Amino acid sequence: MPARPLPAGRVPAGPVQAPPPGFLPEAERARILAAALAGIELGAWDRRILHWISSWDPATVLTVASWITRTRGHQARTTTAVTASRPGATEGQSVRRPAPDYNTTHPDAT
Repeated sequence: MPARPLPAGRVPAGPVQAPPPGFLPEAERARILAAALAGIELGAWDRRILHWISSWDPATVLTVASWITRTRGHQARTTTAVTASRPGATEGQSVRRPAPDYNTTHPDAT
């Protein structure tokens, strides 16, 4: 059975195979992105970029929002899955891993 089309203006919950349909006013696109980023502290530049991205076409905004919400869902599942396998962790306790340092210089860079 083929996948049912997504209702217009709805953030896809899974992998996006085709552009999400429908028109959304820019204010609604900004609201969708803000909801996807809920709970994350945003600075002035973050908010400026959020509003800039909101000016993009609805299909792109919905796809980006989908990436954010799916990533957050994945992180929540993997954080709670890390339990007593780490020293000092107890059953059901999450253990945070250090974030990778993406600001290092590649050894071949001049």
